[in-house]
Amino acid sequence: MCQRYKVILIVIFAVLLCSSQLYGQSKVGTAYEPDIYSPRVIALGSCGINMVSEQSVIYNPGTLGIFHLNKTFAFSCPNKFLYLPTDYTDLYRNSMIISGGIYWKTFQPFSNSNHNFGIAFAYTRGIYESRLKLEEILSDPDIELPHDWYIDDAPVRPVDYISKTIYDYYTLALGYENGIRLGAGMTFKKVSYGSYYVDREEENEELSDLERHSIGAIFEIDHFLGDIKAKGWPGNHIGMTNSLAFTNTSLGEDDAGDERYAWRIGLSSRIYVSSDHINTISLQIIFQELKEDDFVRYFYDYDSYYEDIVSFQWQKSLGIETMLFELVAFRVGKNEGTDRVSYGFGLSSRGLAKILDYKYGISKKHNSLSYILTHVSLNWDFARSTGLYGNRISFYKLSLSF
Repeated sequence: MCQRYKVILIVIFAVLLCSSQLYGQSKVGTAYEPDIYSPRVIALGSCGINMVSEQSVIYNPGTLGIFHLNKTFAFSCPNKFLYLPTDYTDLYRNSMIISGGIYWKTFQPFSNSNHNFGIAFAYTRGIYESRLKLEEILSDPDIELPHDWYIDDAPVRPVDYISKTIYDYYTLALGYENGIRLGAGMTFKKVSYGSYYVDREEENEELSDLERHSIGAIFEIDHFLGDIKAKGWPGNHIGMTNSLAFTNTSLGEDDAGDERYAWRIGLSSRIYVSSDHINTISLQIIFQELKEDDFVRYFYDYDSYYEDIVSFQWQKSLGIETMLFELVAFRVGKNEGTDRVSYGFGLSSRGLAKILDYKYGISKKHNSLSYILTHVSLNWDFARSTGLYGNRISFYKLSLSF
């Protein structure tokens, strides 16, 4: 095969790869390839709708209501990482989350109430950017350029061809607690996308907009299972937290003009050994199922067109997380939809602070430091998974909440 056709095939493949997330304008929000990632959830096989953390709003807006029943502010630091590096393409993802809430027990008259209400808001931004390295592809001056790369009958060699998608999520959630915990929320999604050349006259970025939405809810209940009487475990007891969650996410219209949705249902059970000051060990198992609505595709061939109905079956995911002393967590998960096994770990300052306080009695000596130890949490999460093309991808995120 001559060099020219090799280059053309590479360009076609890369452009299709760059625009694949916009196929039919209905890829926004698909479950097993989410637009914005949480490393904790990636490590758990995408089982995210039952998790309550700084980043869980990405998967279930209802979890935000429960998270801010005892948190005022949370921030997940933006981080940009290389998603799919090749000789001719770079795919980047970048994301950040900021949220805040007000809960009933914040106010002194209600601080001892058995009931707790909360309202929370979150803003999430994600950027998906693919860069086609045209300067490297067309480094040979003898290669003839495709026709649409000519401007005013003069060949122009652009440096890069960029395809970009920007996700802006706005979430409102409510939470309630009284022996049980309930959270419900809704996310409005604005998606801007477009492609442009760099180092060319029309390099100005012009993005088109799509609008989507997602609703979700979660129900949690705690169970006291009993005290531990064994020697060496004084003051410890066993407890369990079970949860049920669901989400509904709009995916856009199919070729027939019908609106499509993705449904997720999740069950979670977490058993833990706890003392008065810290959870010694915990084990959480999460099971999730996903179902996307069927959609219609039209294929045109000369003067005729063909209709194809694509059906989706329920897809299962399983995630397991074990945590020691609220300090370090180990995670593993399997996603049936992508047939991948993922894993990861997390570190939390909250557990370290509790251990130091228990050992050295810091809270009794320094009131201000005690407040920081008991209210501020700094978390770092890492995950590794296999990409669509067999490449190993590492995810990481630093989060702060208080």
